[in-house]
Amino acid sequence: MSIVRRQFDAQVAQWIQQLPHVQKHWNALLRTLEGHATCVTALAFSPDGKVAASASDDKTVRLWDTGSGAALQTLERHADEIVTVTFSPDGKTIASALDDQTVRMEADSEYDLDGKSTP
Repeated sequence: MSIVRRQFDAQVAQWIQQLPHVQKHWNALLRTLEGHATCVTALAFSPDGKVAASASDDKTVRLWDTGSGAALQTLERHADEIVTVTFSPDGKTIASALDDQTVRMEADSEYDLDGKSTP
């Protein structure tokens, strides 16, 4: 039984008949993504969940393949530390808010969010 399940076992509602099957000894860590030079300040997942964008005080946004953990691309032209990052609902634009009170929006015409280079 997992630590979390053991902690809350007495609080499970009586009407729940079947609990999800969880391996006896499981590790919740899927992977560690490394590459920023300083602290990571924000993380966002694309709407389809296939790409993660991490923002950092090193003035970059890094795009990651969530399936493999591979680094796809680094968006480097930020003038200041990045406070937060998000994807548009269609996943074709990344918006990043910077510490200098500006917002940058980068569309797929400038960066291919599937990790392929654009001319």
